[in-house]
Amino acid sequence: MQVSFAGDQEQCAPMIGVYGCIAACCMMHMVGLSTKSPIRGGIEVGLGMHIAENEVYGPVLERAYYLESELAEYPRILVGDQLTSYLDEVEANAPTTPLGRVAQSLASRSKQFIDVDTDGLRILDFLGEPMVKLTPPGQHQKLFPPAVEYIEEQKRVATETNDQKLLKRYERLGDYFEKRRALWSPHLIEPQESPR
Repeated sequence: MQVSFAGDQEQCAPMIGVYGCIAACCMMHMVGLSTKSPIRGGIEVGLGMHIAENEVYGPVLERAYYLESELAEYPRILVGDQLTSYLDEVEANAPTTPLGRVAQSLASRSKQFIDVDTDGLRILDFLGEPMVKLTPPGQHQKLFPPAVEYIEEQKRVATETNDQKLLKRYERLGDYFEKRRALWSPHLIEPQESPR
C-alpha cells in the first residue's frame, strides 16, 4: 500500500490515506491469522518515487522492508519512526481550516492504533480498542477464536518438532492475544455446557 503526501498543505488527503492504510493493515492481519495465513509487515513514511504503476522505490521501501524482514520476527506489523513523527506533526501543527482539523483528528485516531510491544518496538495494535470498534460485532466470533486456535496449533507444532524459535514467536503472539482478550470477549459467544 502507498499514500502520496505531495501537494497537500493541509495534509487531509494524505491523512485519509494513512488512516485507511493503518486500519486496513490491522484488519488484514486479523483476517490472516484467523484463516491460517499469518503476515508480518512494516509501515513507514519517507521518500520514494513511482517506478511503475502501484510500485514505489526508494528509502521508504527499504525502511519498511527492514522493519518487516529484520525486526518483526513474528506475525506483527511494525511502525517506523518517521510514521510516528509524521502523525505527531500533523496532530500538533495542522492548519486551523476545516480540512486541517480533519487531518488533525485522523492523526490522533491513527495514533490510537499504535502500541509499544514487549521488546520496545512500536506495532499496529490490531486487537486494540479502535479495531474492536471498527469490527462489526458479528465478525468478532469469526475472527478472534480461529486466530487463537491457529496460534495454539502453531505452538503445538513447534513443541512437537522442538522448534524453539517458532515456539517463542507464537508464545509472544499468544501473550498479546491474551492481553487483548477482555476487549473482544464481550462480543464473543461463550460455549454452552451440554445438559447432563
